[in-house]
Amino acid sequence: MDDAVFDQPMPNQTFEQRAAEIAAAMKVLANATITDAHWPMACADAVCALVRADNSAIARHTPDGAHVDGRAAHRLLGVRGTTYFGLDPLPASGIWLRADDRTGKSAVRVTVYTEPGHALSLLLFFDRATTAGERVGTRMLLEIAEPVLAASATFRAQLGRRTIKPDGRAASSSALAVDDVTRLRDRYGLTSREIEVTGLLLRGESNREIADRLSISEHTARHHTESVLGKLGIRSRAAIPRAVSPLRSSGPFRTS
Repeated sequence: MDDAVFDQPMPNQTFEQRAAEIAAAMKVLANATITDAHWPMACADAVCALVRADNSAIARHTPDGAHVDGRAAHRLLGVRGTTYFGLDPLPASGIWLRADDRTGKSAVRVTVYTEPGHALSLLLFFDRATTAGERVGTRMLLEIAEPVLAASATFRAQLGRRTIKPDGRAASSSALAVDDVTRLRDRYGLTSREIEVTGLLLRGESNREIADRLSISEHTARHHTESVLGKLGIRSRAAIPRAVSPLRSSGPFRTS
């Protein structure tokens, strides 16, 4: 990791232009209207442009492993992935930079934790020789972006796990991953309530337990359960896990 600070002339840009670029990138990171499925790559693209990197990829770290996506996702597969993530299932949070002394090329990873056992990494690749001054400038920009990324990622994870009761109190929902919630909503057309019921079904709760937890009647809980099964195209609760996450892999790395 390159922590040294070097005196380098600033690029031929006005302060106002650079500030505008930073503001635009932060706007993407904090944009709540971008769907959960597209938000990580939107962030990677925005930060990639901000630091003038040549390529980018993302990794969603879960207990199942690292789920990678993006133009440079192939660089994160198999043994090569350990170069950027290390050997631990959950990489350390923060900014990690690696420069090749021979070629001058470098790679940057920004990792933020979203909830216990889950994290998001943005990977930026410089496929050209970079100077020490450029790497310092990149770190400075990422130190601005990282807190915004972390706050937004945490908010989205919490939003995916929580619902609001009629009395205004927050009620914990399921441990559905953000990707699962997005898939259920966008691919299968489940409503927010049906997604909440799906999470409870995954936990093995009965219609009576679902009714008690959501403060609804058992008849309504049964109706939601039947609707979930119908939209997922399955006949039994036992088939829900496979329908919810059909692309999960048993290996440590996969493409989304």
